[in-house]
Amino acid sequence: MKDSSKTYNFEWITDWDTIYSQEFQEQWLKWHETAVNSHVFFHPGLCMAWLETYRPLRNLKPLFCIAKYGHTSVFLPLVLWKKNWKNAFQKMVIPVGYSDFDYHDPLIVTKNNKTISYVLFLENLLDELKSKIPFDKIDINGLKKGDSNLVFEEKDIAPYADISLFSDNEQYLNTLKTKLRGDLRRQIRRLSEQGTLSMVSGTASNIVDVDLSEFLKQHSKRWPNAYKAPRFHENIFKFGLNKGVVHFSELKVNDEIISWHLGFMDDTTFYYYMPATNGRWQKYSPGKVHLLMLVNNAIDLKLQVFDHLRGNENYKNGWAQNLQKLYKLEYHSKGLSSKIKKQLIGLKNKFL
Repeated sequence: MKDSSKTYNFEWITDWDTIYSQEFQEQWLKWHETAVNSHVFFHPGLCMAWLETYRPLRNLKPLFCIAKYGHTSVFLPLVLWKKNWKNAFQKMVIPVGYSDFDYHDPLIVTKNNKTISYVLFLENLLDELKSKIPFDKIDINGLKKGDSNLVFEEKDIAPYADISLFSDNEQYLNTLKTKLRGDLRRQIRRLSEQGTLSMVSGTASNIVDVDLSEFLKQHSKRWPNAYKAPRFHENIFKFGLNKGVVHFSELKVNDEIISWHLGFMDDTTFYYYMPATNGRWQKYSPGKVHLLMLVNNAIDLKLQVFDHLRGNENYKNGWAQNLQKLYKLEYHSKGLSSKIKKQLIGLKNKFL
């Protein structure tokens, strides 16, 4: 039997007007800035970009969670996604950002680290949802902590580099494997022979108007099965750029763009989110050269972490010394209708 004295007190925000209000947006930003485990994907700018994209496309109801225990407050923006008939009208509790964003750790704000109880929060959260929200499935992915029997390890990992170890760019370059280091120097030399090689980058201070069409076109050529919700990336610019967390860059030879990258820069971390390259220049490995310049820029800015995010793709090999395991909280309702929906969806997926 659980000790009822050891529970979080929950508040649920279930109306969009409150969430879009200036007062709540300011409070949300404060949580983001003061959380001991803050990450860019629960920055209000990026979350609002996701909501503006998917609210017209999906039936979403807000389930923003604020939980308090002692000197600790936990903020977790969730939504109830009511799927269509093609998915058996299944009702899912998911985090804002879901499959488009890499991390969904709840933001923990505390005055005393000893009061943090991540396991207790997850246990209480599940109890709250089971008692108050009619759902078929809970799927909270992208959790960095797995010290609870409620979560299990995901297949994906997230490589990252601790760039606080390097005082200059050459020092970092010398830590790369000989083959990678040699190829980078060779491709930089080859590109420089074609013209002036430069990287144009920045945030809200020096990006005014960016045409994303060619960038998205080239990205789709490289990853043809990657779903892009209509205007999602434009919304990332609209809501994230003015907040100072969006970082967009172009690698050029003279005036021709040979590589693009859409990423994020928040606190002491650079997030390597979405690269694309010009196929005409592929033999020069422009994406690899661009990545090196982004790492160099992050070192120059005295950032501490260069996060390659979810996925262990080949192009990330050799760039990161560390791997972050990712976990998820997945729970299926025990109700008969939920079990039937789960079986129907399983049959559908089996025959696709």
